[in-house]
Amino acid sequence: MKKELYEEEAAVAADWWSNHLGSKAGCDNGDSLQSAMLYMLAAQSEVTESQKEVFSKLIKDLVIRELKRTENVCLSVDYAPDYELYDVAVKSGISPAAFPCKTVMWIEPGSVSVKYGYQGDIQELYEKKSFVVAAQKGSE
Repeated sequence: MKKELYEEEAAVAADWWSNHLGSKAGCDNGDSLQSAMLYMLAAQSEVTESQKEVFSKLIKDLVIRELKRTENVCLSVDYAPDYELYDVAVKSGISPAAFPCKTVMWIEPGSVSVKYGYQGDIQELYEKKSFVVAAQKGSE
């Protein structure tokens, strides 16, 4: 079975979001009192395994479709998920309150990175070597 273009990036993105929903969401908005209240709200928005499965498939499809169209995808949550995440959440039966606030993910061919919470650092979740080498050669 041939792998679909951008399948690895899509899987990394879907896994990360699926593992940061509900009680695992975390809420860092820069204010400890508000963050605690947001965390309690997210914790009350439990997400079932079947909801995560549907969500994960829909996120994968979204990422693959958008990377083919634009070669970059940004998924973000301020206090509520952006349109793309919100749409996938609703289709999956997941509450918008289940997402980690002040979080943004950038997905490009060969790269997935995330900034988790207001005070978080950007973390590289996935970096495909062949894309890195090609980009370095192009800048020489």
